[in-house]
Amino acid sequence: MLLYLSSITISVVMLWVVITAFSLLSLTPTITILLILGAVACEFAIDGLFAAIVHFLPKKWFKIDNKFYKVSERERQFYENLKIRKWKDVVWELGGLGGFSKKKLQSSSDINYIKRFIIETNKGVLTHILGCFAGFLLLLVYLPFKCILQISLPIAILNMLFNLPPIFILRYNTPKLHAGYKRLLRIQDLKTNATE
Repeated sequence: MLLYLSSITISVVMLWVVITAFSLLSLTPTITILLILGAVACEFAIDGLFAAIVHFLPKKWFKIDNKFYKVSERERQFYENLKIRKWKDVVWELGGLGGFSKKKLQSSSDINYIKRFIIETNKGVLTHILGCFAGFLLLLVYLPFKCILQISLPIAILNMLFNLPPIFILRYNTPKLHAGYKRLLRIQDLKTNATE
């Protein structure tokens, strides 16, 4: 969480310095920083709104066998090349706010838990994908301030960049979750066949 908040703070300060140093807006430095902070708050609100919308979508949209969430071998290799395993634990995970934390696997032997984990992972993927694009709604919110290019667009782009690592991490973990789920299904089938 500290890394995430530090990255946002550094980005905000850098944007403020560039706007102020190059006089990109005919506003005081104080008004400029307030507009930047307001834009960041709007982005959090927009992301939160879309997370809430995804949370209430029908569960059938996030089924385990939904092809939209399938990760190809090529995509898996891309995540391996990014060395996600080394840095994935420092990315802020807010799934707990929606009632299911995906920060750490609590049980690898409970088939219902693994199934729910996959569904929640799929929800997280959709939430962050929508967040990447929904963040550009900020351009409409900031239209009256006439600072779209100076503030809204850079903040929307930063929002998109901050949404990418969670997508990568969730997609990186998906094949492992599916493998665990299939293993538990096989064990369950063996137990069922043994009792018949």
